[in-house]
Amino acid sequence: MAPNSGTTVFLFSKAPKKKARLEDIGEDRLREMKIVGLDMMVLSVTTPAAQALPSEQAVPLARQSNDRLASAVRAHPDRYSGFATLPTPDRQAAVQELDRAVQELGLKGAMIHGRTGDRYLDKEEFRPILAKAAELGVPIYLHPQIAPRAVRALYYDGFDETGYVLDSGTDRK
Repeated sequence: MAPNSGTTVFLFSKAPKKKARLEDIGEDRLREMKIVGLDMMVLSVTTPAAQALPSEQAVPLARQSNDRLASAVRAHPDRYSGFATLPTPDRQAAVQELDRAVQELGLKGAMIHGRTGDRYLDKEEFRPILAKAAELGVPIYLHPQIAPRAVRALYYDGFDETGYVLDSGTDRK
């Protein structure tokens, strides 16, 4: 969702049509929602969001993304709601951003992934983020993410692309 970034949001989705559809939070998306009979959509930043970046990049990108998301929600509050992205590489900044996103921007919670780098969410260092969500009474949606390279190697090395796609239900392109 970061305009002109060409990095985080589309790290794993470089196909032009996918990129355009992910970026669209305006009239095209609203038209498609109407066509399929979808009244409300919860918007969020696509994987891997700010979690895959160093802190010095993750913090401003999360803030910018959440501002843009909140703007889209304010423009169409009857059609959109939003989950914040959090800069989990900096746990304190993530706590502050969750508070700002909910209290000031009106977002309804956050979407994060089960790990930041090689650190999983069950580590003590991430508890303040979860505690802030509990304090605010908002959900944290845990989005699946691609497995670490070592795990992928154990599961998929020796298989061709078809095996990966069939097993995971995803397209690596």
